[in-house]
Amino acid sequence: MFKERSVVINHDLHLHTPFSNCGKVSLGYLKTIYETYVDEKYISVSKLRKILVDIALREYLSNARRLGLKTLGFTDHYNIYTNPAIFDILREKVEEMNTGGVTVLVATEADVIDKNGRITVSKEVAEKLDYVITGQHHYHLKYVERPLTTSFEEYLDYCLEDIVNSMKNPMVSGIGHPWLRAIRYYTKYIDPNVSFRDIPLEYLYKTCEYSEKYGKPIQIDYSPLWEKEDSIYKGYTKFIEIISEQDCLIFYGSDAHRPEDLARTLQYVNDVLKRFKINRERIWNPKNR
Repeated sequence: MFKERSVVINHDLHLHTPFSNCGKVSLGYLKTIYETYVDEKYISVSKLRKILVDIALREYLSNARRLGLKTLGFTDHYNIYTNPAIFDILREKVEEMNTGGVTVLVATEADVIDKNGRITVSKEVAEKLDYVITGQHHYHLKYVERPLTTSFEEYLDYCLEDIVNSMKNPMVSGIGHPWLRAIRYYTKYIDPNVSFRDIPLEYLYKTCEYSEKYGKPIQIDYSPLWEKEDSIYKGYTKFIEIISEQDCLIFYGSDAHRPEDLARTLQYVNDVLKRFKINRERIWNPKNR
């Protein structure tokens, strides 16, 4: 359990359940389901997914209590095929559970469709959710407009415009993993020899400046593995250092796809926040938005 005096952040606001296609399940889940429903001849895909979500929620909550987390934010993907009813189901399941003092928020990770900041979620759905974060730079998705250039500078200009216009969108509450997916996409599809440290600092400063200007917090993460010379995320701590010099709000999200990955890097994040003297007043609380 995290010691209270050493904690800067005690939440995880970017989590996925099996309602997201990326939401993973373990063999233990399937064994439990088989033993429970062995007498039934058929289980629909819809029912199976609800069962998996129920099990995952309970596991997330159990792990949250063990880790001393105060708030969990479930941000299942909202793509062009998503049935918004999943968020109602998720909220109903949470209300039926004993959360053991853990605050549970129902939100979404919406894809940014184009550089004008349009997102996949509708205003009607967004208003029912606790918050909406962007799945920034999901250029691997077919329905997401991507920069048609191999120039790194032009690519970064596009990515920054993507971020800034997302911040201007009134439905957006916060920016999910800024620049991390951008670098991953560029190294995978264009040039494998670049890393986070190759992003000129002006882009990172502008990200923080616009975050403060539009009141849109940015998600942070960190792992010591990112410091390895061959890591595409090497240099990310410079971004956190820049954040420490600004007044923008931040939040932590593990982007966990399974309960056992809840807050998997949070201790490292708290350590680096303390190193750069970022205090709790800078931490976004979506309950107060």
